[in-house]
Amino acid sequence: MTDLAVRTFQSSLREGVTELEMTATMAAAVRAETSNARGEVGLSSGTILFGERTRLPHGPPSQHPIRKNEPAFLHQNTNTP
Repeated sequence: MTDLAVRTFQSSLREGVTELEMTATMAAAVRAETSNARGEVGLSSGTILFGERTRLPHGPPSQHPIRKNEPAFLHQNTNTP
């Protein structure tokens, strides 16, 4: 599931997408995949930061959009109950 989350992050990066939109996109991809496995794996809260917000140690996702040539940071874990 971590690989799926990272691939989704990479393929969904585009100018103007917000940290919260990215979080929702990644969670939807994992939910769709885990529906075949009875939904036993979920996406834990993680850190998704764009631009100058990448300086924050563990900031929560916000409505901050990524702009062209800005860094994107992802620290994401999957968890199982």
